[in-house]
Amino acid sequence: MNDFDINGFWKHVALQDPQQLSAYFNPDATILWEATNESFTVASYLRANCEYPGRWQGTVIEVKACPDTLMSITKIDELEMKLSFYAVSFFTIKDGLITHLREYWCDITEAPQWRQNLRIGKAIR
Repeated sequence: MNDFDINGFWKHVALQDPQQLSAYFNPDATILWEATNESFTVASYLRANCEYPGRWQGTVIEVKACPDTLMSITKIDELEMKLSFYAVSFFTIKDGLITHLREYWCDITEAPQWRQNLRIGKAIR
């Protein structure tokens, strides 16, 4: 998995460049967005990602390589509406290409008021 450019991948996700982004995938790859219960082919993933409204920027926070899986945590910011998300992604790479990608996206937000009222958590950043 050392031959997979995770930073380049996320750069092209943020740029919403379907031609460059498609080069990271095996044509038969499967992409899963678990939180919304969706499964995509490469072509449908490219449409979902590249036609998503807004201007985006991504920063890879952490990468872990396991024997069969590459994991990344990436912060994604939408630059016009000022929205931010974390994407936790699990990649299966074969011959330098993604064959399977499982992603979990979440909004970056404050703790809910009920938990703030308990005064139990501390800010991470």
